[in-house]
Amino acid sequence: MPSADKMAATEVVGDQQGSSVSAQPSDTLESLRREAEQLKAKLEEERAKLTDVDRKIIFMAGFGGS
Repeated sequence: MPSADKMAATEVVGDQQGSSVSAQPSDTLESLRREAEQLKAKLEEERAKLTDVDRKIIFMAGFGGS
């Protein structure tokens, strides 16, 4: 039987079929880092879209007020 420390160091991750596999913390940490980087990239894309909309609104407001 594994010690409590060893059990705490291993996380159980389920896949789409409902079975589970053991993942080492470093594997899980790396996948979380990759996901964080992907989410940061998506966030930057969405911020850029909002900036474009803001610029269009300001541009149109400038012509509407003249």
